[in-house]
Amino acid sequence: MEYIDYINLMKRQIKTLDSRERAYQDNVIRPFLQSVLSGLDIEPVDIKINSEIHQYEQYCGTYEKKYKDKKNNNEIIKSLPATPDLCITDEWHWNNLEVQVNYRGVVEIKSPILDYITGFEPSEYKCLTEIERHLKAKNNAKVILTDGVTWVFYNKESGLKPVIDPICLGELVYRYTVSKNNRPILARTKGGKPIIDDIIFGSIIFLMGLAPMF
Repeated sequence: MEYIDYINLMKRQIKTLDSRERAYQDNVIRPFLQSVLSGLDIEPVDIKINSEIHQYEQYCGTYEKKYKDKKNNNEIIKSLPATPDLCITDEWHWNNLEVQVNYRGVVEIKSPILDYITGFEPSEYKCLTEIERHLKAKNNAKVILTDGVTWVFYNKESGLKPVIDPICLGELVYRYTVSKNNRPILARTKGGKPIIDDIIFGSIIFLMGLAPMF
């Protein structure tokens, strides 16, 4: 996949006004990774199911959740897998208890419209807890974080410090409204986050250089 092809996928998704994270995962990020990492398997793992033959902890970390015991009302703390969105392997196999799987990395995806990381310093990302969990996996050492515009690479050795400077492919175009005093003001969501109308992509070409990192 050439850089222009990737940009066209992003622009097409923006045009649909479907800002869901899963839409960007399925329509942009996964096809791109399948193209540049053609010898590897790129599998969606964001939906968890109970399974006796699959151990999530091999490629992701865990988080603790509190429950109330219905019998005696005591508090129970369970450790649950914190799954990423995509998993990169030499050859994917669900039964990773009996079949050895070589995990190359996992991908945490954010919507560039609803939950973007572009425009923020790495230390300001709101998803650092998720990244930290992924880095605690038993058999995986690499994590990619992306909103489709900014790409950030982590490994266990460096922790929450990106291995290289984040790669930013463009700029976010913010929506503005007019105030009572006829001045332009930044439009925000009910939660106070600036609303994104579009993304302007630059001419940087980095895509084919991703493969050696795995």
